[in-house]
Amino acid sequence: MGGPTKDELKQKLSNAAVALEALTETNTEITEERKKLQKEIEQLTMLDENIKVGTAPEPTVHESIPVTILTPKPIEILQKSLSSIEIKRNSKGVAEFIVKVYDEDPISATKAANSIYATLTKKYKVGH
Repeated sequence: MGGPTKDELKQKLSNAAVALEALTETNTEITEERKKLQKEIEQLTMLDENIKVGTAPEPTVHESIPVTILTPKPIEILQKSLSSIEIKRNSKGVAEFIVKVYDEDPISATKAANSIYATLTKKYKVGH
């Protein structure tokens, strides 16, 4: 017949299920992050409205103490150095990876993580 065998179709279905699960987890994480950001926006909006109507509490004045933080690298570089990729193969030989990208801008971090994920998926043929 020349078409794919039953085993090949099972393997493709299994790979598609793994890819769908990974995308579902990523979507859940993005949804949770959006909820956190929405809550923060609501809190900031409420604070802004309180300030406009004069109901915000008076700021507490403290004696300022100068602080110097010494780091071997600028803070920006330290944040990015927290990013990581973990790659391993499970007992069935299927590649598994965890991508963590840290950035001040969560949208940039998400885009970078998705780009890395896509590259790894293609390289290790996960979901194909």
